[in-house]
Amino acid sequence: MAVNLTSVMWWVTVAAYWGTAVFCVISALHLRPNAPRAANLWWLLAASMAVLGINKQGNLIGRLTTEGRLLAWTGNWYQSRVWLQGALVVLIVLLAVGVLVWLLRRLRPLSAGQMTAVVGVMALLGFALLRAVSLHAIDAFLFRPVLGVYPNWLVELGGIALVAVPALGEWKRPLPLNNNPASTAGSKE
Repeated sequence: MAVNLTSVMWWVTVAAYWGTAVFCVISALHLRPNAPRAANLWWLLAASMAVLGINKQGNLIGRLTTEGRLLAWTGNWYQSRVWLQGALVVLIVLLAVGVLVWLLRRLRPLSAGQMTAVVGVMALLGFALLRAVSLHAIDAFLFRPVLGVYPNWLVELGGIALVAVPALGEWKRPLPLNNNPASTAGSKE
């Protein structure tokens, strides 16, 4: 019986989302007593990773893409959908970058690890939305293997690593003191 590598990598990715959500929860619990603001950030990141894990496990983006394709067919605009897909790609990129800049400014001061994790979650959200648009050129790049490895796996697992590694790093960092004003957001690294 041959093992389907695509199926295995799908489950590895689902497990990586859920494992990273757990890492974020542990980081939040670690920081909660002395750095409540930083702990709240890790709770938010844990919730984001859980939602992305549910999306991956339930193939929600794939279902949304299929519904959009059916809508285009029934609306008789499937053949001219490229302009809409292009506009959606531009909108998604601008929205993701705008939200990222707003978050990084709003959540200051963040440690380098916390900033990396926020960037990772926003990259994953943007990536999931870009895949939903299903532009042929994007799909052709993501789902054409290079030496047996799909770029889709590298992009998605790389984004997950941008969240998981800083979450693990929070456990090793010494806890800030309660009377330190910087303790509410985490220390600069």
